[in-house]
Amino acid sequence: MREQVKTYVLLGLVLSSITLTSRLLFGLPMMETVKPSSFEQLVFGELRPVSRQVLPELRLQEKGEFRVIKPWEQNHASVWESVQQLIFYSQVPALAEAPPAETNGLRLWAVFPVSIPPSVWGGSQRLVGLEISDMVWLKSDPQFVWYHDIKDGWLKARLMVLSDEWEFAISSAFAEASLYRFLEAGVLEKLGLSAQGEILLPAEAPVLASRLVGSESLDRDKLVRSIFVDTALVRQIEERDGAFIYTDGHKGLRLFAHGEVEFSAPSSEPGSEMMETIPALRRTAQYLQLMGGWQDHLYLNHLVREESFLFSRRQWDSYLVSFISVQHGTRLVSANPPVKLRFSDRGIIYYKRQVRTLTTTVEEQRPLIEPLDALQTVAQLLDEDDKSHALTEIFPAYFLHSAAGLSSVAPPVWVILFNNNRAAVIHGQTGIFMAWLE
Repeated sequence: MREQVKTYVLLGLVLSSITLTSRLLFGLPMMETVKPSSFEQLVFGELRPVSRQVLPELRLQEKGEFRVIKPWEQNHASVWESVQQLIFYSQVPALAEAPPAETNGLRLWAVFPVSIPPSVWGGSQRLVGLEISDMVWLKSDPQFVWYHDIKDGWLKARLMVLSDEWEFAISSAFAEASLYRFLEAGVLEKLGLSAQGEILLPAEAPVLASRLVGSESLDRDKLVRSIFVDTALVRQIEERDGAFIYTDGHKGLRLFAHGEVEFSAPSSEPGSEMMETIPALRRTAQYLQLMGGWQDHLYLNHLVREESFLFSRRQWDSYLVSFISVQHGTRLVSANPPVKLRFSDRGIIYYKRQVRTLTTTVEEQRPLIEPLDALQTVAQLLDEDDKSHALTEIFPAYFLHSAAGLSSVAPPVWVILFNNNRAAVIHGQTGIFMAWLE
């Protein structure tokens, strides 16, 4: 019996010696075999296709009336599907004058938040190479469609035959759309202001009330594992303010107690190659899927290509993307967009996210003041240099006053936007100036 025990002990010692010797000579096994879960990359939600990233505002002008369907309104998808027939049936476009401003006839206008190739929606190969910001169809000239191209300006394309029911379907679809009125140039002139493009105002005062504000709650462990493929190499640092920093020495993630997310990867800058719009949009969707998700209330607002030169005069490219949040049919604005990111062909450079959610109302709903009263308040605040910047948009919104997004209540406001990307915020019920947003 003793001999058997000695034999087993000796065998165990031999096996241990062989194992330790192999580790000394060849190192530890690969991390996948030690911690396979640490290499599992997680995602948040679905990958948003490009065709659903850039959604136009749809406008129908008839006899001086404007009806508008925003991308977040319930019937937008079905109406936009009908409008896309203009793209499908377009022939080769040619340079043209801008479409005439219809006053008595019917004018259909699609306004895109960023310039985009119409081929995103299938369309004809005859439109390859275009990146459009606007698309216009006129009842007075129904055999043509106008496109505003980012490089060539206005183009006009002949249409193949549309169905007889198409025009009726479009008019019917807009029958329940919100009614808007055109801001006359004379009104602006009296205030010493000018406009860039058409400024549309709601025909009826929006009826809103202040709402409580909540914070997005992301799974911290899931977010870390989605960004860092090998979590075994990641260090965690807890700051005094409760924020957590995660870094692998090349990139860093910072998670604040109030829900804000910051990520940076300096090694992705500068970029080495230019990307076209569609690949840049695909990258945007991929980054959001990895870093918190593309919630239904988030809409693409800007996609800007940034160029820079080094001493060698070689050009480097990066892309700046920002989003807006629309909840309960109304935009939520603050000093910072809910999601903002910058990336190059080498990867993401910077990402900042603080998504807030509007919950219950805290007061009775009341009509907002007239937007012209809000505009007059802003005009009194501007000096002559400021008035040289053209007005681009006036819209109702909810406003988070705190720059850090710590406000608990968001009041309704009027936002007055100028073409230098500066916006004035006027309280929607008292008419008091609240802030400038840059």
